[in-house]
Amino acid sequence: MGLYKLITEKYMTFRKDAALFHGLLDHAENILNSARFNNYTDEPLVFFHTFVEELGFSKMCVLLPDDNQYKMYFSYGFHSESYQKSISTKDFWEGTLTTLDWINATDENIVPFRQLFSDDDNNEITVLHLKKSLIKDTPVIIIIAESTKQTLVDTEMVDIVLPSLLPYIENFLEIKNISNQVVFDTEFDTAVNIENSLIENSKGYLFELSLDVFLDSFDNLFSETKEILFNSMFNDVQILTKLPDVVFAHGHTIKIIRFSNSDLDVELYAYQLKKTISPVFSENKSDLFEIEYVGSSSEESELTSFLKR
Repeated sequence: MGLYKLITEKYMTFRKDAALFHGLLDHAENILNSARFNNYTDEPLVFFHTFVEELGFSKMCVLLPDDNQYKMYFSYGFHSESYQKSISTKDFWEGTLTTLDWINATDENIVPFRQLFSDDDNNEITVLHLKKSLIKDTPVIIIIAESTKQTLVDTEMVDIVLPSLLPYIENFLEIKNISNQVVFDTEFDTAVNIENSLIENSKGYLFELSLDVFLDSFDNLFSETKEILFNSMFNDVQILTKLPDVVFAHGHTIKIIRFSNSDLDVELYAYQLKKTISPVFSENKSDLFEIEYVGSSSEESELTSFLKR
């Protein structure tokens, strides 16, 4: 169904004010046709911020299931304390959002939800719009807060543009599931791999991929979300670095030993590493990846020491 037909069928029967109707149409078209919204290579969290800014909301978040809890993985405008306070049980949401319709909470109805937010956020929030949405049978919780800093929220218009956001949340859920399965090598594993690799190769070339600056560039990023992003990129790097190469995680740094019997073009290899993990992130975020070549060695002790320091 075309956008114009969708909006006219949804709104024309009860939107009597022509200026209001056409204003809504223009707003929805501007959002859905935005160049930024057509670029599905943008990283999900970056896209979410763009989505909320385009709508003009001051506070919006998405809670995702994690075991028997829900946690605020996507957030815009909320204080950092709300990331922790928003951790809630599945039972709470199953008893609160029993359908896929929006709930608008005000006055006394908003009280049960205030436990999810910091005092600073609660001082600003006047109305909450809450909705359960299904992504491949996985329920996610969408919350939009009206506050003293913004205009009213039209949830019917949100429903029109929401399909442009859901694929990014789905992508994030897939990344989250993959990252939960990432297994990092132990120091014993890497020591054995180094020894075996040196038997067949003349030397190992040492690279460090630091992600601290990249991860810190996200405002108020939930700590577990940082780990999801790091683990997903570790998984991408592993795809490029097959045996006999060694990949080792240390903090938010990925250490790589690239073994070779011939001279290695270190600049080309660093470029390949960056290209491997860059496509899902916007350009300004990818530029924050720090890849450093730190030397080469044929000594097992030096290679092992590199991984530990």
